[in-house]
Amino acid sequence: MFNRAAAKIAMATAKEALESAFKDSDIVVQKFSGSFGDTLRLTVTLDQASSDGTNTNERAFTQLAAGYGLDPDWLGKTFKQRQTTYTITGLNPSRPKYPVSVVSHRGKGFKFPASLVKSLMTGVDPWGEGDLGGP
Repeated sequence: MFNRAAAKIAMATAKEALESAFKDSDIVVQKFSGSFGDTLRLTVTLDQASSDGTNTNERAFTQLAAGYGLDPDWLGKTFKQRQTTYTITGLNPSRPKYPVSVVSHRGKGFKFPASLVKSLMTGVDPWGEGDLGGP
């Protein structure tokens, strides 16, 4: 059975090994997360980078953000919600309710509605009840 310390070491080692294995290719580790109990389960999402080094979600964000009311420059920027910091990693238009892809400060991926991300990034409350404070 894995304890938390052993799981963190195993995850860091596995992520480093994957990134090292693909360093000379156009394959990038897009998402890496894990959970443990009796065993350690790792979830890895790989993507193929384009010639400019961006992946599919990143390209979609920069190309389509304005259509969702988002600023294309927000890619890679962080925002905070409920004491958790998230980094914007991309946009997936095939998820109309939750198109914005983010990663928490712990490395776990999440999906957010574009309206909520816009509100959290600009500090404007979408319900008109006050200022959210911005990033």
